[in-house]
Amino acid sequence: MKVLQYNRTGKLVWATLVCLLIFMLFQEANSADTIQTGVPSSVAHEGRTSTGNPSTSLYRLDLAESLQLAIRNNRDIQIGTMFPAIAREAEKSTAAVYDPALFAESNIYKTDRPIQSILDNGTDGTTGKSALREDGWYARTGIRKPLPTGGAASVFIETNNLDSNSELVIPNPQYTSHLTVQLRQALLKEFGDSSNKANIKIATINVKIAEEQYKKNLLDVLRDVAVSYWRFAFYFKQLQISREAVAAAEKICSRLASKKELGLANMLDIDKANAVLQNRRLNQFADNRNYKTAMEQLKLLLGFSDTADVSNTAIVPTEPIINSFGKLDRASTMARAISTRPEMSIARLEINSAETDKQLARHKQLPTLDAIASYTHNALGDDFGTTVTDTVDENQASWSIGVEFEFPLGGQKSAADFRKASLIHNRKQLELSKVQEQIGFEISSAIAKIEELSAEIKAADAATSAYQRVVQREKTRFEINKIDNQRLLDAQDDYYQAEGNALRTALSLNIAILDLSWAKGVLIEDLHIDLQEPAVTARQ
Repeated sequence: MKVLQYNRTGKLVWATLVCLLIFMLFQEANSADTIQTGVPSSVAHEGRTSTGNPSTSLYRLDLAESLQLAIRNNRDIQIGTMFPAIAREAEKSTAAVYDPALFAESNIYKTDRPIQSILDNGTDGTTGKSALREDGWYARTGIRKPLPTGGAASVFIETNNLDSNSELVIPNPQYTSHLTVQLRQALLKEFGDSSNKANIKIATINVKIAEEQYKKNLLDVLRDVAVSYWRFAFYFKQLQISREAVAAAEKICSRLASKKELGLANMLDIDKANAVLQNRRLNQFADNRNYKTAMEQLKLLLGFSDTADVSNTAIVPTEPIINSFGKLDRASTMARAISTRPEMSIARLEINSAETDKQLARHKQLPTLDAIASYTHNALGDDFGTTVTDTVDENQASWSIGVEFEFPLGGQKSAADFRKASLIHNRKQLELSKVQEQIGFEISSAIAKIEELSAEIKAADAATSAYQRVVQREKTRFEINKIDNQRLLDAQDDYYQAEGNALRTALSLNIAILDLSWAKGVLIEDLHIDLQEPAVTARQ
């Protein structure tokens, strides 16, 4: 009877302990957070930050706003805006070749030499020695204007003064004045001003190239910013997964500690759980470093100034993640890229520039044959003002018409220049084909990656859901002592790894979609960016 009473009493004690343990586990489970994905509660609640630092302010940022910030603040974009403005000023400078020019020259001279001829007829009048003495000055001023026909027109006036001891100079002193109109016109080489017009055409093409290059650089920078944004979003969400993993391990350790107090857990189980906890904390530290590094890189691309307010700002990515994408037609996508990519426009413009150089090099193989004509009014007097007036009033004129011819024997330089220009033109055509092939590769690569990642996302989501169900079932079995803590910890590790893989795959899909928009040359349109090229002026 005593033995039977003892057995009943022991069973009653064990039943009481089991009920108490189940009650404690139930209370703890109700107060615990469940396993979730997406934006963490530490970010969702006001007054808390994604970094866990209460003094850090939040800056919620979507992709479109980040790109607008980059357009306003990114240094590479600001530098890029200068090149079209520089090219436009270079075009103006090249076109200014037809501006008229004012020119002038003058000199003063003095001559005192022995008489060399009876025509000198000079004497110094003091020493008795025969010497010729002359004092005078010379001046010329006028306007010269290049002509678009390949010539130049000039109008200038020449005046001089002579004071001599020669009896043959009359009047003495005397002033002479000559008003000349001169025209020079190329008849073969440079007829039609081929060089200057070619340079102006190339300068105009260079403006268009600079504008397209600005668009290319802008698209490249925006692509880098968007990729950096998605990379930061990955580390941001990966950090939340690490925190969830640490919190889950901490709960298991807490439960084991409670069990140990009741004599239901041993030190081996506790040590195993603590080892997993510390390992997850190490992973959290690594994810936190990656998160901070990615955020600083994004801030740099967005042009955040290095101030205390910004340094204490934590960016929270809010752009929705795309998990699927429709079917793509490579032919239409390629046609769109060929018509919109700045690289194609640049390659075509460079071919036009090379063609212009080639035509100019062919033209310069011609010999030089220039016609020169001049007409001059002349005047002479002993008064400067009267002489200058007589230059126009008097009808004492002289004129001349002539030609100049020049042809380099052999013509090796001009022939080599033409061959060089032809080779450059052929190279530019090959570069256009290369650019087109490169765009085709980028389009095909982006489409293939999108298709692969779309299928991969389905598998990753299915794996995450399956592991989540495993965790829930293993958790239930752990709570009723059907399995040890290691089984639950292993199931959690599998789940968090699957969740990270699903996150990585989803963000890779978003980057692939971004790459496709960039490859098509429609990144700005697809992201609905309000693009206004800033005005650039030179500082005087």
